[in-house]
Order: sequence, then C-alpha cells, then structure tokens
Amino acid sequence: AALCNVVDNPGWLDLSGFTFVLFGAGSAMGPFPILMALGAHVIALDLDRPAIWKRLIAEARGSPGTLTIPLRQAPPKGASDDEIAALAGCNLLTETPEVRNWLLALEPQARLVLGSYCYADGPLFVRVSCAMDAIISDLVEQRKVKPALAYLCTPTDAHVCTSTARDVANDNFRKGPKWQPLLGKVLGTLKMAMAPNRVKTEDDALPIVDAIVKEQGPNYCLAKRLQHWRAVLSRSQGCVVSSNIAPATATASVVSNKSFALAYKGMHYFRPMEVFQQETSNAVMAALLVNDLRNSESASNPGRKLANPMQLFAATAFHGGAWRAGYKFGTIGPPSAIAYLFNEVIVKAYLALYSWMQFSGWFWAAAIFLAGADSSPWSGSGPIITRMTYLQLCEVVHAAIGIVPSSPLMTLLQITSRVGVVEVLNCRDFATKGETGPWVSLIIGAWSLTEVVRYLYYALNTAGIQFYPLTWLRYSTFLPLYPLGVSGELGAVYKALPLLTVAQAEAAARGLGCSMGSECGWIARSVQALGITGLVLIYAICFPALFGTMLAQRKKVLGRAKGAKAKGA
Repeated sequence: AALCNVVDNPGWLDLSGFTFVLFGAGSAMGPFPILMALGAHVIALDLDRPAIWKRLIAEARGSPGTLTIPLRQAPPKGASDDEIAALAGCNLLTETPEVRNWLLALEPQARLVLGSYCYADGPLFVRVSCAMDAIISDLVEQRKVKPALAYLCTPTDAHVCTSTARDVANDNFRKGPKWQPLLGKVLGTLKMAMAPNRVKTEDDALPIVDAIVKEQGPNYCLAKRLQHWRAVLSRSQGCVVSSNIAPATATASVVSNKSFALAYKGMHYFRPMEVFQQETSNAVMAALLVNDLRNSESASNPGRKLANPMQLFAATAFHGGAWRAGYKFGTIGPPSAIAYLFNEVIVKAYLALYSWMQFSGWFWAAAIFLAGADSSPWSGSGPIITRMTYLQLCEVVHAAIGIVPSSPLMTLLQITSRVGVVEVLNCRDFATKGETGPWVSLIIGAWSLTEVVRYLYYALNTAGIQFYPLTWLRYSTFLPLYPLGVSGELGAVYKALPLLTVAQAEAAARGLGCSMGSECGWIARSVQALGITGLVLIYAICFPALFGTMLAQRKKVLGRAKGAKAKGA
C-alpha cells in the first residue's frame, strides 16, 4: 500500500523542499543518488576519502538536487571537483562534537531529515552508531524545528511481525519441498541444523519473528538495537520516524564474501525468500521513505496510534520473505549454498546430458526416416523412437521433484499417450509389417521434428545459450506438428485396433486372460479396451489442455524473447 501511495501521488516525488542529512552518504544502501535525482537538498557526511567525494560530487553535478558537504578548509578560488573532494569529509568517531555543532547551526529554520546509513565492521559499528545517536539526540532536543529520522532496518534481526506472516511461515514449512527436511537432518549432524521459522506468540501478544544471523555477531545486533531504541524514543517525542526493514541485498561488499554470495544465489529455493539487487532495494526503500515523510497515515507519523511502539518496524517491512519462509533466516545460509551448487552443477549437467541424449536419438531417428532405406519407416526409426520415448518417462520425475518448471500431471499425460502409441505400434510388429498404413510416417515425422527442435533448445538453454530463431521454432513448430502428430496417433491406433482385438482374443482362447498386456504392454491393452470412441474422448479432453498450455507458454516466452532481442539491438 505504501508503494501504491507513492505511485498514486507523483507530486510526492518532488523533494525540492526537503533537506536531508545523510550519515554515511556514500553507503551502497543509502538513498543519496535517488534523493539528488528528486531534487532534494542533501547534507552529506562521510569519511575524508577523496574517492567517495568525487563520486558524490559527480552525481550531484548531474542531478537537480543541491549538495552541501563539510570541508576542512576553504578551497582555493576556482577549485576543481577533485580539489574539493580532497578537502571534504569528516570522522564521526573523532569529530563528534564538531559535526554536532555544525549541524545545529546549519539551516536553523529547516526541518532536517536525519538519515543514519553508516556501517563498519565489528566493534566499530557500535562506536559509529553511538556517535550518530549522540548527534541525533542533541539535534532532536535542540533544533527549533524537530527533525525527522530515517533508518534502514536489517531483516536479520528479531522483529515484531504480523499474524499473517506467522501463518504463512507455518504453511510454508508444512508444504516445503521434501528435500529440505532431509538436508536439514544431514546438516544437523554437522551442527548446522535448519530450524523451523516458528513465529512466537503468547497470550494474543504481538508475534515476534527471529531472523537473527548469529554469524553477524553481537556488535551488529547491538548497533541495530541502538537505532531501534532511538527511533521509538524520538517518535514518542513528536518526530516523524521512517524506520523500514530492507531486504537481503546483493551489494558488492556482501557478495565479495564467497560463502555469502553462494548462499544468496540459492535462497530462492526457500520460498518466498528473494535476494534483491542493490538498485531495486534502493528504489523501494527510497519510495518507502517518501511515503513516510508525505503520508500522514503512515506509521512513521507520531500522530498515528500504534498498539505497540515496535509495530513501527513492521508496518511497511520489505523483508524479502525472511518473515514468511518455512525456516529461520539465520539457518538457511549453508543449505541455500548447497542447493545452489547442486542445482547449478549437478542438476544442470544431468539435464544437459539428458537433453543431448534425446536430441541425438531423435535426430538419428529422423535421419533414418528421411533416408527411406528400410522396407518400412518403423523398422528403421521405430527401435530408436521406442527407446527415446520410454526414456522420456524420466521427465515426469523431473517435473515431480521440481528440477524443471513443468506440470507433473501434464507431463505424465503427454508421455503416457506416447508410450501407449509406441506399445501399439510394436505389438506383434504391426507397424513394421506396414499394417498401420501411412499413419506411422506422420507420427515419425511430427514426433522427430518436434523433439529435435525441443531438445536442442533445452540443451543450449541449460548452457545459458539463447538463440532467438531456435526459441521461435521451439514455441512455434507445435502449432502444425501437434495436430499432425495427434492425427497420426489416432489413425495408427484405429488401424491397429482390429489386430489388437485379435491378439486379445487369441490370448483369451489360450486361457491366458489378459496376457496380451504382458505381450504388448499394459497401456496397449488399455487402448484395446477403450476402443476408438473412448480414445477419441480422452484426446478431446486432454489435447486442448496441452495445446492451450503450449499457447500460453508461447505467448510468454516469445514476448520476453522479443523484448530481450530489441533491447540487445
């Protein structure tokens, strides 16, 4: 709703009347570039490192915003941006009083928005947080116009959440993939157990989610807790306080750690977890900040009554799924990395090998068919098509265990129908003897061309190679080939049904009961029992569903591929 408010009120995005003080203006997760782009006046505070200030000054030059920076001495007349950057910066740890005094005197009639975005490793984070807090405390008490406060909360903390998040977390734990609890048991033996995300609620109290990552250490937790305390206290003193939870974000500093990078790449396997790119997180968090400053109904406004002050952090939390995942955020790091490596290395290698095997088999079957050297089409291509068709039963397993994004039911229906046709064609060498008429040629042509294109597309796509003409063929050849293939299947079965009936009668006469199924295959026996009327009815029900699914996929994939092609051009 908060994002919708900003979209519905585009005038809110004009920040030319706002003055922001950004502690840690150069932070990767800070809103500096967006605030400048929206015309705000930004008072930037960061370390005296010229590289930081060169970037900030360059961004300010290319924006409608206004930038104020601390300088250690007046720059020479006509100084370049590089010369100004060399004089800019401050140290919150060693110059806390000086920074506080400068901000107290700066624009005394303006309402400042004090944004705390500094970060440091280990104990330094606590120290710099204390320095920011001391400055902010005095500014809140002593400035004529009470400032607003802005924080970015981490998702890796303990927060008051919502009852909906609690219920969804429990549901995701129950319905999660079967491999997750199995992997959890294995990791438990290595003291890396996965803990269920049991959101705590006692006596109808507010639910609390524990997403703390213990590897971040106590300093990180304490520094963030200081910000929470200041946010709650300042709101009670009449300040607008924007303190929204940001999602896990793949910033350069985070993904430089290889273990974190691997974990981030695999977190989407724990639905609904999602790791965001820095640009997306920055844009969303900036929009939430604008909503908090502009919207009088926002939880940031001290005039809005909250059942509990800690609900301030839950009102517009953009937690990236950490509250709703089936397992605690702090315990899915190693499993996420394992899931990513397994899927990206083992599963992709297997799927690529499988696709190349199928492509080779169908290509060879098509080549033999086109050569026309055999007495009947099925005698040459049939054995290969039979092997490839039975091998396709693996695809039902692929869909069922989730290594491919296909419907297990649809895949089962499609492959089962093909297996049935193959059993009919092979029963007592009907197709080899030419007793099924020209329909078998239609089957071989439609099937082999479809599968050559399909499996070549899968093999290259698994390797990350996308070729638009091949993509178009993959999602277009089915338009004529599926109806032709179905026609061939029904025609061949219609021709074979009298022969199947004779085979069944002979088996019954020998007292073997349903042994025709043992001889020709149980799906072939079912086909004989259904008859052409029952078979046509089944096809009439299933074919539109399969064809409709392919049409929907065609529209989606080709639309996306055209967009990518146009963008690349």
